[in-house]
Amino acid sequence: MRVLRWLIFGVIMGLIPIVTAYVYQMTATGHTTFADIIDSGELLLVSAVMSGAAVGEIVGRKPKYPLLTIVAAGSAVAVLFFASLYFAQVATTSVARPDLVVKISLWVLGSTVICGGSCVALGEDGDG
Repeated sequence: MRVLRWLIFGVIMGLIPIVTAYVYQMTATGHTTFADIIDSGELLLVSAVMSGAAVGEIVGRKPKYPLLTIVAAGSAVAVLFFASLYFAQVATTSVARPDLVVKISLWVLGSTVICGGSCVALGEDGDG
């Protein structure tokens, strides 16, 4: 149940500002692509926040599967750091390949969902 809550309130709600920007841009200009909205790295920020929240679900708990917990939490923290540092680079420099920023951002989001979901699942203790 906790994983479902994280997916709905962490992942889906976290993407609402990006979807809203897409709808606004589409309404204002009549044409846009999802890539036009995320080519400045905004999805990286969403991924960093989701990773942090997922790690927060597992920290301080007595793990049922210690090795898996270490791997999941370590992976989520690595994704968090990468997303944060890459966003800082994208946001402060002129990017020659916005298409690459889009691809990397989508890979980071996918990694966030996998690593973060693993953290949340491993943090489940039956308390709903």
